[in-house]
Amino acid sequence: MTTIPLWAQIVIALFGGSFFGALASVVVSPIVARQQIRQLEITYRQKLNDNLLQNTSQHIDTLYIPISKSLSKLDDCYKTYKRRKSVLRSIRSGTVTISPPRPPDETRTKIHSLIPPYRDATEEALHELTQACGNFRKLMEEITEQGRDNYLPMEFDERLRSFTQLLKAAGEDGGLVASTGTDIEGNLQIDGKEFEKRFVEDMRYLKSYIKDIALGTTLNK
Repeated sequence: MTTIPLWAQIVIALFGGSFFGALASVVVSPIVARQQIRQLEITYRQKLNDNLLQNTSQHIDTLYIPISKSLSKLDDCYKTYKRRKSVLRSIRSGTVTISPPRPPDETRTKIHSLIPPYRDATEEALHELTQACGNFRKLMEEITEQGRDNYLPMEFDERLRSFTQLLKAAGEDGGLVASTGTDIEGNLQIDGKEFEKRFVEDMRYLKSYIKDIALGTTLNK
């Protein structure tokens, strides 16, 4: 195990033989030393970031853009499903507002008549979400089989795999299956707060990371 401090390793990596000159200036003043070490660390991180951007830019069209498109489709389908499911539940509970106001009996009849079409719309949204999940998982399998995942940064790759497993678990547990009207109105796994939290957080991270790569902005946040 090396006993050379981290900042010294950075200096050697960046400047090679000039390390001893930098070390001499560090000894002169603790304040100057801290400033130089901080600057060296910033330069080192920027160098790593530039290398990462240079490597990933070669795979934007063939790797990152397909992932981004699949994620966007998945995100849109999930939001559509959540919106329609929310309306369906409001109709079923009678908490929707009918305009213009009507007598109570007529209002109940009108609300009840809205259930079948919104149930159908919610089932359609769930079907489209299931398809989007399947397409996304298929894309991830193809990327892995072709070895293209080797071009993904480790942190991004781990988050992407974790998100894929989240979708896979939801499908295997029946979270994306509703065969009857009763099922679609019940609580599926994808309706849970825990799933929603993971889905939203992972989606935001993955899409933001890809946008940083596409725009060539810094990844060291």
